[in-house]
Amino acid sequence: MTMEHGDKATPDKAVHRSPGDYLAIIEPLMDAAHADDETAFFTLLDDLTAMREKSLFQDVGHLTRQLHEALTNFQLDSRVADLASEEFPDARQRLDQVIALTEQSAHKTMDAVEEMMPQADALITRATVLDESWNRFLRRDQSADDFRAMVGEVSEFIEETGAHAAAIKTGLSDVLISQNFQDLSGQEIRKVIHLVHEVEETLINMIRMTGRAGVPMDRKAAVAAPLPSDGEHRVTSQDEADELLSSLGF
Repeated sequence: MTMEHGDKATPDKAVHRSPGDYLAIIEPLMDAAHADDETAFFTLLDDLTAMREKSLFQDVGHLTRQLHEALTNFQLDSRVADLASEEFPDARQRLDQVIALTEQSAHKTMDAVEEMMPQADALITRATVLDESWNRFLRRDQSADDFRAMVGEVSEFIEETGAHAAAIKTGLSDVLISQNFQDLSGQEIRKVIHLVHEVEETLINMIRMTGRAGVPMDRKAAVAAPLPSDGEHRVTSQDEADELLSSLGF
């Protein structure tokens, strides 16, 4: 009893043989060897080898094809190309614009504060002088000339207070206006955050596609891994990879 040489397993399912299946070939193989039937012997020997290797060969071939197609699809994904060629540069420009707007607002705010500080100091100084004169008046420790001088100082202080208050109000308005950049910068930052989420999803899909999710990388082992020697065969193009897989029947 022999197995026909042309008998093949289905390509999509691994074939699991029992010891009896191997015995069905080994016994005729021994008979052919004793009979010195070279043709039958080598035919049966090929069948025996094919039975052992067919399942593993098919599994490796299918895994290779799936990995090859997955990597090819990822490399040719137009969305990935758009992210690299358009979205990333656009995101950098948006962040640069946010930085420029932030710096511009900061400078305007500091300039406005620097202009308001001397005016506030002047009001504090005049208020301190008037406070001393007013306390002397309450203690009735002023002459008529001192009282008339205090009245003049109060009049000047009221006038200066109006001018300084108007200038401070203008400065505060400038500070408020300079903060309007936050609306625009917030929109730009949200767009960049959306891009980051999209990149994250793309990377997660790539990890799932390659079946490496949850497997930690041994960085030391990766660094220490030997590089292929110059004599080793390399597949240098997409066409060669497809041709190699096709030649193997996958």
